Amino acid sequence: MGEKQRRTSAVNRRQFVKLAGAGATVGLTGYTGRQDGGQDTVKVGAIYPLSGAVGETGTRIQQVVNSAAEDIINSEQPNLEPLALASEAGLPGLGGAEVEVVWADHRGDPGQGRAEAERMVQEENVDLLYGAYHSSVSKTISQVAEREQVPHVTGESSSPDLTERGLEWFWRVGPHDQIFTENMFEFFDGLNENQDAGLETVAIIHEDTEFGSVSANVQEELCNEHGYEIVAGPISYTAESITSFSSEIGRIREADPDILLPTSYVRDAVLMAEAMREQDFMPDIVMGQNAGHNDPGFVEETELSNNFCSRSTFADDMTESVPEIGRYNDFVTEQTGISFNGVFIRSWGGFITAMKGVDNAGSTEPDAIREGLNSLTMDRLETGLPFGVEFQDNGQNGEASGVLVQFHDGASRLVWPFDLASDDAFTFPAPTWSER
Repeated sequence: MGEKQRRTSAVNRRQFVKLAGAGATVGLTGYTGRQDGGQDTVKVGAIYPLSGAVGETGTRIQQVVNSAAEDIINSEQPNLEPLALASEAGLPGLGGAEVEVVWADHRGDPGQGRAEAERMVQEENVDLLYGAYHSSVSKTISQVAEREQVPHVTGESSSPDLTERGLEWFWRVGPHDQIFTENMFEFFDGLNENQDAGLETVAIIHEDTEFGSVSANVQEELCNEHGYEIVAGPISYTAESITSFSSEIGRIREADPDILLPTSYVRDAVLMAEAMREQDFMPDIVMGQNAGHNDPGFVEETELSNNFCSRSTFADDMTESVPEIGRYNDFVTEQTGISFNGVFIRSWGGFITAMKGVDNAGSTEPDAIREGLNSLTMDRLETGLPFGVEFQDNGQNGEASGVLVQFHDGASRLVWPFDLASDDAFTFPAPTWSER
C-alpha cells in the first residue's frame, strides 16, 4: 500500500473518538444521535483575527458568517432563492441538521492559529475548519487539517502558494493573488492601449507576512512580464508595529511612479494614505490588494480613500447588473448592519459553499466531506458570489474571478472588466491631494 493510501485510510484520533461515541445517545464528542439515522448538528470551527490590528475586520466576518449559519442555513429564506441552502431549514442532505459555528481568535499569529486548530479538532471535535483571513495563518491551520484529516475551507486567504503544496484537505473558494494581479495588469495594459494612458513605472510596497510577501513577488514578476519598470521597491514593513510611513512614502515620491501597488491591512492602509496626503503625493493609479484598502475602516475615511483603487470580488454598483447579488447584500445588511465588500462577500459566500459541500456529502465523515467538496458544482447565484464553484485537483476554485474598483465617497465603482464598467466610473489620473 502506498503512503497516500495509508494516510487516507487510517483512522485518526478525531475519527476514533467519533466512532467510540457513535453507539451512545451522547458520545464522547457531544454528538446527539437521531432515530432516523440523521444527525442534529454539523460543527464548524471558525478561526479568525477577532482582536489585534485587524480585529475589527475579523469581528465583522464573524457577524456575516454567523448570519449565513443562523439566518439562512438554519432558517427558511425562500425569498433568497436560488441561493444554496436558503429554501428550507437545516442541511437537507443530512436530514435537516443545523450548523453550529465555534469561534476562535488567532490574533494574526500563525502559531496561535495552529494551536486553535488543534484544539478545535482534538477537543471541540469539529467536522470542518473555516478561515482564516490571513494567508499566513491559513497556512498553519491547513497543516493541522492535513495531519488530522479534517477538511479546511477558506473563503478569503489569497496567497497562491496555499494551493500549491499538494494538500488533500484544503479548499479555497475565492481567487488567489496571481489571478487578481493578472487582472490588474490586464487593466493597466488596456488603459495604455485604449486610452494612451502612458503607464510605464511602478512602485511596490507590502506588509511582510505571507500575504504581502507573496503578493509583492507576483507583482514583481508581472511587471517584468508586461514591461513595466519598477522604480521603487518592493518595500516591506511590519503591519503590527509600523507607526509612520513618512520615510517609505518619501522614497516612493522621489521615484515618481505612475502606479503604486500597496498590499496592506486596514491600519497600515490608513497610515500610508495619511503619509501620502502629508507629502501631497498621488500617482496616476493606486491599486490595492483588497484587504485593508477594501475595508470599511479605510473606505469610509473618504478624505483618504477617494480615487484609490483595489482588486475586489464586489462593487457597490455590481448590484445593478446582478440584482440577485443586490438582494443578498440587502439581506445581510439588514441582519448585521454590514454591507458586502470584497472580503465579506467571500467570507459569507465561502461559508455557504463549504456547507453545501457538507450537504452534498450527506455525512460528516471526513472522507465523505472531502468527496462532497471535490464533486461540488455551483453557479454564481447559488454561491452568493460573483462567480461559481468547481474545485480543481489542488483545491483551488477554478471558477473564481475578481473585479477592480475605484472608491468615491465611500462607495466602490466597478472599473474592470471594461465591458461591465459605466462610462463615468473611473477617475484618471487620480487628482493630487491639493487638487481635491
